[in-house]
Amino acid sequence: MSIPRVTVVLPTHNRPVLLSEALASIEAQTFQDWEIVIIDDASRPPADLAEIIKRHGPDRVRAARHEIGSGGAAGKTTGIAMARGEIVAFLDDDDMYDPCFLKRAVEILDLWNDVEVLFMGVGWFGSLAEVSQKMHDESTAYVLEQAHAERADYALWRFGPQLLAPLLQKVPMPFQRPVVRRSALQRIGGYRRECLLWDCDWALRASMLARCALLAEPLYRQRFENQGYFSHQGHKRAQFESALEITLKLYENPPTRLLPYQLDLLRKAARQNAFDLADLLSRQGIFGAAVQAWWTGQSIQPSLRDCKRLLAIIAHLIGFHGAAQ
Repeated sequence: MSIPRVTVVLPTHNRPVLLSEALASIEAQTFQDWEIVIIDDASRPPADLAEIIKRHGPDRVRAARHEIGSGGAAGKTTGIAMARGEIVAFLDDDDMYDPCFLKRAVEILDLWNDVEVLFMGVGWFGSLAEVSQKMHDESTAYVLEQAHAERADYALWRFGPQLLAPLLQKVPMPFQRPVVRRSALQRIGGYRRECLLWDCDWALRASMLARCALLAEPLYRQRFENQGYFSHQGHKRAQFESALEITLKLYENPPTRLLPYQLDLLRKAARQNAFDLADLLSRQGIFGAAVQAWWTGQSIQPSLRDCKRLLAIIAHLIGFHGAAQ
């Protein structure tokens, strides 16, 4: 069995029609030295992996199944462990690749030997695509400016250690769509299954552990039809809690030896995320958890000045009791 140049990791869960579209976009690639690793995360009924392998052959498609639902992060990590290619790419089962996606990624990685993680530009499609495209384009432009990115050619931007700072504020979708050398994955690691914002967590670790670049061409086609977890209302608290967990973990247990200013960035980000969570919870009337989040922020770096945040929580509490009466 020949070893492919690129492995595409494709987790799936209960989306047989969209999975077929995702697979078709890989089949249509102008670069053909690839394999696909499909991870079926406890679909009901199970994805027809045997038929997909039969259609393409075992040298093109390999697969595994999680009998118990483990989430997209676990699916990607399982796929990484199975990957044979020297380059690993990822595709969600509700998205698609532009026909030139793999060709352009391999060209860049061949041309720039020091680039280990290549983030890919995103083009949104679907009924709700326009707003997301504008928002993420603006966020990406902000990251490029704040990270002092080096423009290598008309669409390629290279980063140094300054990338960490803007990503701690926001991780635009292109920075959640990496193509990565398998050798770098040994340092960065896989996706943490216990982390809700696993793509953001991975991007932050990559910014600290690998030489990164962005190919700002919209070659990853991102669907937006309210089909994803974060498209639904009511998940804001979970996102804030995950952002706090990520930054607190990186601050308390950094994945590598960091410079003092990088540790300071992580400390400030974790502290701000704790206070943001406290504010959100107090506005939602969840006062015990709000005080706990405020205390987490104070524990990172005590400050009398931030006691006014606690007073704001108390004011919300009084307001809620007054409204109830």
